[in-house]
Amino acid sequence: MDVALDANEFLADPRMQSVRFQTLLAYLRKTQSRLLISKIVWDEVIARYPERISTPYHKAANDVRTLRSLLLARKIPELPELDTEKEVSALKKKLKEPSPYVRGLILRNFGDVSIEEVAKRGIQRTPPASPKGEELRDVMVWLMMLGHAKKTGRDIALISHDEHFRENEGLHPRLKEDLEQGAIKLHFYKAIDDFIKAHAPSPKTLTEDEAFQFVSRQFLLDTFEIEARRLFPRYWGSSTEVEVSDRKIKFVRAALYDVGGGSQFGEMEVTGDLDLSLTRTEYSYVNTIDTLPAFGPAVGLKGDVIPTGFVGSATLQNWDELGWASVKGLPLMSTPVRLDEPLDWKSLPYKVTTSMPVFSPTSKKMSEAMLKGEMTVSFRVVSGRVTKFELENLRIVEIQNRSSTQN
Repeated sequence: MDVALDANEFLADPRMQSVRFQTLLAYLRKTQSRLLISKIVWDEVIARYPERISTPYHKAANDVRTLRSLLLARKIPELPELDTEKEVSALKKKLKEPSPYVRGLILRNFGDVSIEEVAKRGIQRTPPASPKGEELRDVMVWLMMLGHAKKTGRDIALISHDEHFRENEGLHPRLKEDLEQGAIKLHFYKAIDDFIKAHAPSPKTLTEDEAFQFVSRQFLLDTFEIEARRLFPRYWGSSTEVEVSDRKIKFVRAALYDVGGGSQFGEMEVTGDLDLSLTRTEYSYVNTIDTLPAFGPAVGLKGDVIPTGFVGSATLQNWDELGWASVKGLPLMSTPVRLDEPLDWKSLPYKVTTSMPVFSPTSKKMSEAMLKGEMTVSFRVVSGRVTKFELENLRIVEIQNRSSTQN
């Protein structure tokens, strides 16, 4: 069975290295099937890919620059310039040849798409057009798939998470009518995982011990904590220190799907609990300190050390009125400050008193919390050995905040 994917599947994993993608390619190789890509999907993937890689690249480049400015003992190389054209060229090659054993077939059968039919579906809000008469791109993809399936007589699987193709979890009844009227062998799936499960033999249910032989309990514990920590700032803010005092996971279910060629697709679900200690520092406003600003004329000052701040206050209208040699007080900075500004400082009246609020930590508020979550993972098994592991989903289902204390 040939398989057609929507654009979002390619953009989510352009390297096609995820567990689900590798399992799909194994199926295509085993059955001598092809990966179908409509020209509309091809164009959308190529058009959106530069934006898809630009955001994470610039974030990574900024993080690298920050590290380079902070680290002393280790030198971090700069991130090379992003060559978008080269990356797009590599993506085109990957789409045409997903693996050494699988080829991508680009469908250019625009002749099977009637402009009148596209307009009609938009006007009448016929799926996969949206209730607003939009998503005509999906209408064209659908008509191209129908035309290809009808001409070749082959079974085709269309995988798309787009809700305009669906009603609940299955194909929309109106689209089922298209298939029945044309006697077309097209099968719809909302995710690659659903396709794999539907076309693999009945799965082998794994016991807890069998599942943990593939993916260890310790590894799952670490994965659950690492991924849950990414969500901590959302619940407690970035200023709260969070320590994990205890953690545990509980096995729910696991299954292994045989996809042929010595390859298997595994899926496991667990629940996790984290006992947490939360610490937040409380600050109170103390008073104001009047300081001499750390700027002034670069010439005409008496003495080698310029006090750039002192407790107390002083008021003057012109820099010449200040007797620098007699300035006394508690210096807040000991480093002389000299600014060679191209301004006539003498002509500018200044008031040198600046009020600075001072905040002092007064106490630490400590509390306990418990976080519960559900985690689903998948893994690929080749010749009895796990070759790929992937987090599929992590959902926080409950958070309990407990009593707090002041220190």
